[in-house]
Amino acid sequence: MRAQRGAAASLSGIVHTRLSAARSEWYRQLVRREGADPDALWGDPHRKAEVWAAHNPYDLAPGLRGTALFVSVGDGRPGPYDPPGTPVDEVEAALAAENAALVAMLRALRIPVHVDFYGPGSHRGRRIGSASCTGPGRCCERRSTFLRGARPGGDIQPFRAGPVVGELEAGGQSG
Repeated sequence: MRAQRGAAASLSGIVHTRLSAARSEWYRQLVRREGADPDALWGDPHRKAEVWAAHNPYDLAPGLRGTALFVSVGDGRPGPYDPPGTPVDEVEAALAAENAALVAMLRALRIPVHVDFYGPGSHRGRRIGSASCTGPGRCCERRSTFLRGARPGGDIQPFRAGPVVGELEAGGQSG
């Protein structure tokens, strides 16, 4: 059995900047809106594809073997902590597509990953720290519970955390 190399979590994370040409351009425009030169990030995504790939979790997925992984994202629909009438969060919806692609790649590589695609949830809901959460402590509780299950140099302990397990069994995916 291979020794575990720590843990990594994506909580509504940017995990596939090369999902499509439009997605790569969206990230370039995000850098531009922040007042920076988009070419200073990783260069042009077409001319510098190898540089973009070297910084893209999806492309780096084979190197995650032996790392405990947790991926969580909403689908962008208003969640229980969004005010009535909140529109769909297109950013979270796009991140859901990226995270789904990453999970599919990890599974194709037969790399274990704990997954919680929890459905309704946006970046506009309540937050704890920098994590996007659909409820007080939800994401951070899941992340810390998952990481508590990781033993340095050993196997992952079963993912158990009281009500979180019930939520995962009812609406999320693990595997």
